[in-house]
Amino acid sequence: MQPLVKKIKDRVNIVDIIGSFIKVDRSGINFKACCPFHHEKTPSFFVSEQRQTFNCFGCGVKGDVVEFVKMYEHLDFKEALRYVFDKSGLPESDWQQNQERSLKDIQEDKEKKDAQDIFEKVVDLYHTNILEKESENVLLYFTNRGLKKDTI
Repeated sequence: MQPLVKKIKDRVNIVDIIGSFIKVDRSGINFKACCPFHHEKTPSFFVSEQRQTFNCFGCGVKGDVVEFVKMYEHLDFKEALRYVFDKSGLPESDWQQNQERSLKDIQEDKEKKDAQDIFEKVVDLYHTNILEKESENVLLYFTNRGLKKDTI
């Protein structure tokens, strides 16, 4: 999903997206507004077009365009990303390819977990055979190598 997230963020302007929700005014190279996440009378919410980030010096919230949409609209990450994707003008096929890749990632994660489970079973087997059955030859080998029983 990371390549698509970067592609989406590169295609949108944070000022345009945030400006569609709240009124932002230019302040030097940045933009400012009253923070939509807490009540205030003077603006402490700044948007950096150059860095494509926002930061409120009043309540401390900060992030990128997806994080803003997520917080403002009370969405989860994927829903917020989809909202920004729809504004990016990227073809729908990019989103669909990403969803297929996500299924592939899920399968790879499952395979990694299965391999980790096998590894843990092997470690338990060796631990049982070495320490609990107290195989003298193996213990003697390890102690001759300078290892203490706790380390073994």
